[in-house]
This record gives sequence, structure tokens and C-alpha cells, in this order.
Amino acid sequence: MSETLNAKYIVAEETLIGFLDLCGTTTMYEKLDLKKQVDRITHVVGNVWTELSNVFGEGQKSLYVHMFGDSVVIAQRNRKDLHGYLSNLVRYFLTLQFQMFRYKPPTLCRCMVRKGKYYGIRFDHETNIDGAAMNFSLVGGPTIVDMDKELKGLPAGVYIDRSLASEYKDSNKLVPVDADRLVFVKPPDNFLSFEEIFGNHDLDQWVAELIEASDDRGEFASKIKPWADAVAGRSTVIRRTCS
Repeated sequence: MSETLNAKYIVAEETLIGFLDLCGTTTMYEKLDLKKQVDRITHVVGNVWTELSNVFGEGQKSLYVHMFGDSVVIAQRNRKDLHGYLSNLVRYFLTLQFQMFRYKPPTLCRCMVRKGKYYGIRFDHETNIDGAAMNFSLVGGPTIVDMDKELKGLPAGVYIDRSLASEYKDSNKLVPVDADRLVFVKPPDNFLSFEEIFGNHDLDQWVAELIEASDDRGEFASKIKPWADAVAGRSTVIRRTCS
């Protein structure tokens, strides 16, 4: 093979990492036809990039973005401003989560932010996709594997490592995960207009409509109802299930 790829390797020990995991992908691949699968993934990826620009603006140049299976990984390049990046990553995931709620059928995700070891490989190869044999952006490291495991069994929502709780500006918006190292993050009061999102409905009626519109109502309900209880202040702890 005469052509070589121009790869950039990134290795970091204590970097801030954001991880997004889609809920219900197994059901999606098993039950939805190919067009619906493509439509959903296209919607998710489109929002990933759009909201990255909306939330970070020029600051997105200070991030590495990769795919990890069906998940998205975002790593901080400049590690000097932990507080600013933590707040922006949480806001980004909260915004993205609501955009995915609005899609029909709605899509649930679990997101996490924590510090740890990370490596990535980005291939700088600009080409038309029709003529590309390969187009890689690889990511790995023990922290990312751990994050993937730690999100299993949790309801939809945005989580941060408990060690970062003191760095998060809205500590009153944090809900502990029972017997766990994670905390759930509720949207700030001024984050979004719930009236705009829900219309004339209350939160529970809106959630019921989301469940009705979902592909797998039982699984969807089990992941969104704890989220709604935490957001509404009805629960003071998030509990993990076995799946």
C-alpha cells in the first residue's frame, strides 16, 4: 500500500472527558427498518455537531470529538480551565438531551463527565465520502471503558463523577446516585423554558406522550420516569437497575 495516512495521536492522563451513550440501541437495531435506523442516527449525529457549535462556539476548537461504537466521546485539549469546561460540557449534554427528546420517535441518552486517562487517533484525510475507503477517528483508554460500564443500568440523564461535584457551579442541582461515585445533574432553572417545551402540558403529561411515541414503551418508561422524578424534585436519589 503506497498511500500513508496522516494520523494525529493524542494521549492524556488527567483530562476531562464527556461520554454520551444512546439508550435502546439494541432494540433499535433489532426492530426498526434500515431507513428508520439511519434517520435516527443521522438526527443524533446532526445534533451532536450543531449543539457543539451552539454551546462552545469557537471553544469547540479546544475539544477532541470521537465516536466509540454507538457513543460519542469529547475530550478537553486545554486542561487549564476545569470549571469552565465542566460547566460547558454539562450544558452541552443537557441541551443535546432535550433536542433528542423532541425527535419523533424520541431518543434517550445517558451522558457522563469525569476525569481520567485517554488516548485518541485522528486521521487527517479530507475526501469525498464516495471515494473514501476508510475514515477513522479512534478513541480509547481505561477511563472510557469504565464510563461505558458505569452508565449501564442508569436512567436517562447527565451525570458527573462525584469528585467533580465541588467544581460544578450549581451544586443544588445535583442528585446522588445510590451507593455510587456518580451524581445526576438537573437542568438549571434558567436553562430552558419548560413552558416552551411542554406547551400547555405539565411534565408528567409530556413524559407520558414521549413514552407513547417511543419504539419500546416499557424500556423507554423505565429510563425516563426516574429522570422526570429527579428533575421535578420528587426523588432525592437515583437508583441503578441491573440492565
